[in-house]
Amino acid sequence: MIEVLHSGIYLSIQDLGRKGMSSFGISRGGAMDFHSFKNANIILGNNQNAACLEVTFGSGKFLFDENIQICLTGADFNPMINAKAIQMDTPILIQKGDILSFGKRKNGVYTYIGIKGGIQSEEVLNSRSQCKHITSKFRLEKGDYISFDYGNNVSVEANFQLYNVDVFDGNRMDCYPGPEFHLLNDDQKRQLTQQFQLSKNCNRIGVVLKEEISNDFPQQLSSGVIPGTVQLTPSGKLIVLMRDCQTTGGYPRILQLDDFSVNKLSQKFTDDYIRFSLVKQNI
Repeated sequence: MIEVLHSGIYLSIQDLGRKGMSSFGISRGGAMDFHSFKNANIILGNNQNAACLEVTFGSGKFLFDENIQICLTGADFNPMINAKAIQMDTPILIQKGDILSFGKRKNGVYTYIGIKGGIQSEEVLNSRSQCKHITSKFRLEKGDYISFDYGNNVSVEANFQLYNVDVFDGNRMDCYPGPEFHLLNDDQKRQLTQQFQLSKNCNRIGVVLKEEISNDFPQQLSSGVIPGTVQLTPSGKLIVLMRDCQTTGGYPRILQLDDFSVNKLSQKFTDDYIRFSLVKQNI
C-alpha cells in the first residue's frame, strides 16, 4: 500500500482513459500527457495502460508501506526519497517506510508515478481514470491508501521501445485545419500565426489563451469535439480542449492539435508561449 501524506493541488489515478464512450456524452479523459504516462510504464515493463499516479505541480507526499519499484516521468520537480534526490525516467527501488516528496520545479506541470504492476483501484467503464461525475472520487486526498499488484499488468511485448521525443522541447503545436477552418478569412488566418500565451485559466478540461483574434462567425449548432480541438469563442479568445473536455461544443472548431501536441501543451505553464503550426498547409 501507498499512503497519501499530502495530496497537493490535484492528485489523481489515471490511465489512457475511456475509449468509445463519446456517443454517450462521456469524455475519454485519462492522463494529461500520454507520452510521459506511457514512458513510466514502459520503463517498468508494465502494460502501457497500467494505472499511474498523476501529480500536479509536484505537490504531493507519499509513504510506502512495503518494498516496491517505481518510476517518475513527465514534469521534473526534483523528486526525493527520504529527502535525498532521485532520478527521473529510471526504475527506483523503494523500501518499506520510504517517503517520496518533491522540491523546486525544473519543468512541466504533470508528473507520473508509475508502479511496477500498476495501481489496483476502482474500474469504471474499462478504465481506472478518476473523473468527476464518473468515478466515486475524482481525485485523491490526504489519508487515502493506494493498492498495487506486482504480478498484474506486466507487459508481454518483448520489444517495447521508449518514446524518446522530448515533450518539453519548444513551443510549436502541430495541428490540422478544423471543420470550420475554411470559414476563416485571410486576416483571421494571419492572426493565427502569432504567438499565443497561456492564461491562468488552464485545467484538465481546457486551456484559454490570452490573445484574441477577430470573430465574425454566425451562431452554430453544437458539434463533436475531442482533446486538441481549438475553439474560437464569441469574444475572440481561443480555447484548446484537453483530456477531460466535453464531447460536443457550439463554438467554431478552427484547428485540431495532433495528439503529441496535446501532450506538449499539457506540460506548459501559465504565461508560457505557444505557436500553431499547420501540418502540410500554410495558414
